[in-house]
Amino acid sequence: MKSAEETSKAAKLNLAGLLGVVDRAWEGAWAARVVCLVLFFDTCMLLSLRVGIVDWATTGSTQLNFGWFIVALTAYCLVAGLIFPPALDIIRSLTIQMAPSRSFTNERQLKSVYSTAILDKALRAESQFWLDYYQDRVEKKRSSLANGEAFAGLLVATLCLTCVNGMIGQWYSSNASIVSGFFLWSGNIGILAAMVVVSGALGTVFQVWTASPTIHIYDPELAAETENERIKNLKDFQAALAPQRPFQK
Repeated sequence: MKSAEETSKAAKLNLAGLLGVVDRAWEGAWAARVVCLVLFFDTCMLLSLRVGIVDWATTGSTQLNFGWFIVALTAYCLVAGLIFPPALDIIRSLTIQMAPSRSFTNERQLKSVYSTAILDKALRAESQFWLDYYQDRVEKKRSSLANGEAFAGLLVATLCLTCVNGMIGQWYSSNASIVSGFFLWSGNIGILAAMVVVSGALGTVFQVWTASPTIHIYDPELAAETENERIKNLKDFQAALAPQRPFQK
């Protein structure tokens, strides 16, 4: 038999694990993965057993064996790893092509330059400070873009599974799915809340997908020099194209 000390340690470990899960629930990417997994399993149960997670949790009438979970988990990995990524690339490409061009520029961007300009400055001055500054900003920007792309993909996957789960629960199965059950329970308030959430998710995805991948680094002095050089070159070009006046005696 376990001693009281071993039982207390096990309880503390279980509590720490539960608190860790609760803490990670505030992370958007982790929460989206959990929602996708639950919706996928609920959809599989409705398609194969005609009973969803809600009915199974309340009545417990459905007998799920280990083999069913293995098949469902394999299907989930197949969809998430092999089918969804290329489909997401197609949707993303179509969204970028149909999106209007954005030319919004704020004050900070006016005082920023291309990342390669900072690299050239660091190499010309042989400055370790500017080289570290360049590497730090580029790494942060690339990490931000990668995290944004991953989160946008999870949002699209969540929206797609939500739609599929709701349609199957509404039209295919006699029992309610998680999504259709939520709307039956919440009524018009749930529909309004869903519209707000979907609008926010689509806006986030659109903003991430249409963001410029060009990396700009804040350097007001170099930005001013670059702008002055651009204006000078433009004036020289306009002067070269200007028609010459005929020589007058």
